[in-house]
Amino acid sequence: MNRCKIIIFLSLLLVLVALSWGADQGCAQQEPSGDGSGMHYKGKVTPAERKDAAERFKAAREAAGVTSAVPMLDPGGIPHYFGPYPNYANSPLPKGAVRSITVIDGGTGYTAPVVEITDAYGTGTGATANATVVGGIVTAIKVKQGGSGYSAPVVTITDATGTGAAATASIGGPFTGGIRKFVDKLPGLGSANANLLGQYIPIAVPDTTTYPGYDYYEIELRQFTEKMHSDLPPTTLRGYVQVKNGVDVAPIHYLGPLIVAQRDQPVRVKFTNKLPTITGGDLFIPVDTTVMGAGMGPVMGEMYTQNRVPFISMAATLRG
Repeated sequence: MNRCKIIIFLSLLLVLVALSWGADQGCAQQEPSGDGSGMHYKGKVTPAERKDAAERFKAAREAAGVTSAVPMLDPGGIPHYFGPYPNYANSPLPKGAVRSITVIDGGTGYTAPVVEITDAYGTGTGATANATVVGGIVTAIKVKQGGSGYSAPVVTITDATGTGAAATASIGGPFTGGIRKFVDKLPGLGSANANLLGQYIPIAVPDTTTYPGYDYYEIELRQFTEKMHSDLPPTTLRGYVQVKNGVDVAPIHYLGPLIVAQRDQPVRVKFTNKLPTITGGDLFIPVDTTVMGAGMGPVMGEMYTQNRVPFISMAATLRG
């Protein structure tokens, strides 16, 4: 019995070896395809074959009259939202006159220092200043002419005998172009923590009488404008506001209102879409109608409107 099992096992093993050898021989005998593609059924594609394939693809595109878009920088122009060119992201610095110079190191050995004011970006001209020296040390630098067009002024102090003095310059308004950086704080929670723009995140006030046992909120979605930076005009936005009996509980602000939920306390929210309708409800930025949900609607021949609310992204904080 055991002898029969051994014979059967060896026979099966020989069959597998024969099949494997035959498959290898068949693959080894296959040549590259005759269409000039250089493709093989076995083995890796060589760098030369990849290069040839790229050249063939390029030739086919040119024969079909297809050309690639050449990237072009267009600072300050209309963004190419859907191609074919990449967008140019730019946050230019504001330009102004030199208003003050602060000495950070007086150095030593100065007798008749000469102050030169240049600009790191080569934009400013016309600024002049005089240095005050006490005991060989530069103690102060006073601006005589502020010049104009400075973005990042650089102060250079030269002298026949003195060394080591250094100073920094600041520009002042009126500014032209660009926006200043880090001048507005982030909005805080509640009106008491508003920034200089008047921005803050309102804290929603629960209505506990309309539905006893529930924290009830009425929230509306609206289109509004809000100033987002001291150097920019108001920006058109869409956001949420809490109302009660048709009256705003707090002014509408970006990212508000904040609902603070309590553990084991159910919350009910009535949401009302107050966006404009018809053409007035269209977004104020270009819309790619090829994206699902932004183009053709479920009714043949009718496009989705742009004043819809696919989801509500109101912030909620759970308090234990």
